[in-house]
Amino acid sequence: MESLSALVGLSIPLRLEAAGLGVQVSIVCPGEIRTDKPNQRYKFGLVDAQEAAEIILRGVAKNQAIIVFPLYARVLWRLNRLFPKLLFPLGRKMVRDFRAKHRPRDRARG
Repeated sequence: MESLSALVGLSIPLRLEAAGLGVQVSIVCPGEIRTDKPNQRYKFGLVDAQEAAEIILRGVAKNQAIIVFPLYARVLWRLNRLFPKLLFPLGRKMVRDFRAKHRPRDRARG
């Protein structure tokens, strides 16, 4: 979460500075993308890769500064902007779950 905040924080002044040179800067903050993986926890409200690409291209064409999708991600984004401490416990849980899911397996077990 901190790295995303840093990228958003960097993109805004970069966007302002680059606009004078005719360069457009957008940052994309996607939520989870629907896949065919059987272990994907949620599928409701997700977009697939093709839909994600279309959303991103539309946002870039409209020169949107921050492109956040799908709907649940936009709602969480806005809630976090308004009430940062409200979603902190949820963010910590998401990071713990992600790390547990992607923890390197012990290769010595064979």
